[in-house]
Amino acid sequence: MITRFWRGWTSPDAADDYERLLRGEVLPGIHRHAGYGGAYVLRRDAAGESEFVTMTLWMDMDAARAFSGDDRETAVVPAAARRLLDRFDDTSGHFQTIPDLPERPDGGAPVVRTWRGWTSLADADRYVEYLTRTGIAEYRATAGNQGAHILRRPVASRAEFITLTFWGSLDDVRGFAGEDIETAVFYPEDDRFLVDRETVALHYRVVATPVDSD
Repeated sequence: MITRFWRGWTSPDAADDYERLLRGEVLPGIHRHAGYGGAYVLRRDAAGESEFVTMTLWMDMDAARAFSGDDRETAVVPAAARRLLDRFDDTSGHFQTIPDLPERPDGGAPVVRTWRGWTSLADADRYVEYLTRTGIAEYRATAGNQGAHILRRPVASRAEFITLTFWGSLDDVRGFAGEDIETAVFYPEDDRFLVDRETVALHYRVVATPVDSD
């Protein structure tokens, strides 16, 4: 599965209208494309703005390309969305998803925690193995965790990784990260692999899932 990952920001006053637009018009419009497997929309309200992450799921890269065109990295932003957004990423990243995100999730997972790091291309496969038996294993062993996934893509000479974990509540996240949930958790051999990293983790509310986007 390929996950197409894109971010946009609105003012707090426009956030609810933008969320309704995504759920009511944008996602149903994408649904008609062959190879589309649904979408997750994440929302994070911070001081002065609201951030939205839209992750559309595709069966393979050909399906993603059929949606976006040959220039698949260029963001596809409808005019109605542009009117509500204060700013947005001009590009969309396409990530291999390990394991696949569920197309029809069971139950609800209202909180998503994300973190990003980068390795050399040569270390990417070994880092997947290392991350799977350290962070991903610990995520899954923590009470309240409802899924842990690795997103991976090549970017020039590096490989970008996003860990994407689903939780029942922020209290469940604290069971993994401790009280300071925005501080990223690292492991003893991370310095061996990572050439760059984010030191914070971000937490979003899930406001749409593949079930909602039917």
